[in-house]
Amino acid sequence: MIDAPYEHVRAAMARGAARSCFLTTLLDECAADGTISDYDREDIKGAVNIVYTAGTDTTTTVLTSFMLAIVLHPDAREKSQNEIDAVVGSERLPEFEDRAALPYLEALLKEVYRWNPPIPLVLPHQVTEDDSYDSYTIPAGSMIIPNVWAISRDPEYYADPDLFKPEHFLSDNPDPDPRAFVFGFGRRLCPGQAFGDSSVWLAASRILAAFDVTKARDAATGMDIDFTPESRFISGMISHVIPFPCELRPRSDKVVALIRESEAAYSM
Repeated sequence: MIDAPYEHVRAAMARGAARSCFLTTLLDECAADGTISDYDREDIKGAVNIVYTAGTDTTTTVLTSFMLAIVLHPDAREKSQNEIDAVVGSERLPEFEDRAALPYLEALLKEVYRWNPPIPLVLPHQVTEDDSYDSYTIPAGSMIIPNVWAISRDPEYYADPDLFKPEHFLSDNPDPDPRAFVFGFGRRLCPGQAFGDSSVWLAASRILAAFDVTKARDAATGMDIDFTPESRFISGMISHVIPFPCELRPRSDKVVALIRESEAAYSM
């Protein structure tokens, strides 16, 4: 987790084949005089490892929640695919530049964040001044743990909060954007928010463009394998999704070729 990625990038830099990234930038800055100290080397390894591991589990959870959502709600998947087809077409995969032109996909992902916040209880905070909530007095200096799960299901802000409805965010008076709280608050706001949200958007948009994701079918009967969505999340520090059956089918031969081309480009 720490040494192998570092050595891989260092070797690529020595060959002149490394792509610019967070690690190459740090190494270039710390080795400006041609050398790098042992202290800086270990510091860089730690920084890169934290950036990677801190976002991996949460990003994976959001994308797994997304997969579950489009399996359980094929109408939402089809609406988003139709939007992508109209904007992007079939000759390429979605890029970041397409994001502003795909409002339904944006609403779909907002609802994924709201439906299953990856960290239901965010990091502890300290109250800096006296506060109150209902009949409770919260003195300055108290430790509080914001309940993101409860916020995301507050009926005062989200009608029918237990239902999966991207339409929450498509009206003239949309519900609050859950990204305002699922990444934390204040000085403890997740520093990787923009990176994590962009990673989720790019992965989700390309999954929708490339695949039909549906319920799995029983091999013997050909019928859909049903499962109960209400119990699909594991209670814990991270709200992981319980494994569920599904099928992924490429939408066309063209998209298979696009995926192969992309795979070849990134493996060079």
